[in-house]
Amino acid sequence: MNKNIFIKGVNISVQKIKDRGRGVVANRNFKKGDIIETAPVVVISASEKRYIKKTELFNYYFDWGPKSKMAAICLGYGSIYNHSWTPNAEYIYREKDEVLVFRAIKPIKNGDEICTSYNGDAADKSPYKFRKNGRMLDAE
Repeated sequence: MNKNIFIKGVNISVQKIKDRGRGVVANRNFKKGDIIETAPVVVISASEKRYIKKTELFNYYFDWGPKSKMAAICLGYGSIYNHSWTPNAEYIYREKDEVLVFRAIKPIKNGDEICTSYNGDAADKSPYKFRKNGRMLDAE
């Protein structure tokens, strides 16, 4: 097995991405609108969300619930998708079902990295922060 592939699924895999760590890569072509993955989440209460900011999970959680007061840790590949200001996929909240649906917003070719906008909307270019080596940094 290729040492750069961490997990190989049927449609997507987790691979080492140069200068980015791990990322999700397409194992087949996806058309615009195709569902890439439906990933369950573990919901974190509003009272516990504040603790996430002091841990490595800060880089992996999704805001959740009314007014984003709760958090969710996405299972499956969901927390591994990298950010792009020009994403090829989006995530859709299905809070009632406690899942995130990842969907192609443009054609994705076999072997392409699949990226989302961490702002939740490809058109939203507002800054956000992430933690690296214990320091808060702006997204690139």
